[in-house]
Amino acid sequence: MECLLDWQSRQSSLWPDVSYEIRPLKVWAFLDLMTCWGEGAPERPEGGTSPGQQALKSQALLDVAKRVIPEHVRNLKGLYVQRDGQVRDGTVEEVCEEALLMPLAVEMISGLIEISEVGKEDEKK
Repeated sequence: MECLLDWQSRQSSLWPDVSYEIRPLKVWAFLDLMTCWGEGAPERPEGGTSPGQQALKSQALLDVAKRVIPEHVRNLKGLYVQRDGQVRDGTVEEVCEEALLMPLAVEMISGLIEISEVGKEDEKK
């Protein structure tokens, strides 16, 4: 079996001008993400989850993302932020800190999990 552990280029599906590189997750990061990524919040009797439950799940994911993304994502390009009238390149850390960038953080996490899981096709090799 051959494992690809190199950095891989990605283009954001949300914002086509934004690109970045990701690498497969390290074990600690994979385990941390699995604790909050795949778990759904408990459902209410009438179905669905409450806004409070969704917020707690999102907060747990963002807490983990703040630790995982900076070590597994690099070369962020095409993202610009403006503060105090100054426009500059956005950083990987800002992706985890700014609400406007939460969709990009989730996209990055999804990509990291995708390239880190051994799929059925890989197991046959």
